[in-house]
Amino acid sequence: MTTESILHTARLADLERRVSELEKRIVLATKPILSMSDTATLLGISRPTLYERVKKDEPHPLPTRQWGERQVVLRSDLDAWLASLPRAEP
Repeated sequence: MTTESILHTARLADLERRVSELEKRIVLATKPILSMSDTATLLGISRPTLYERVKKDEPHPLPTRQWGERQVVLRSDLDAWLASLPRAEP
């Protein structure tokens, strides 16, 4: 294999990974109930970071619900929470 073909293969693998991530986000965007893992994926943060923000992100805590033993986020709550965050300064 030449260096060029190795680079081409690596680029293809990277593109396939990115497409897979985008496809997952599209599917998640349509789910009415999100697991904490799904919510972290949609927000582009890790699960531990999400749990940390749920516990102490004042004055805008992300609302979660208890569903049996699981902590979940309703998609409508996530959308409302995102809309309630202060706008970034330019």
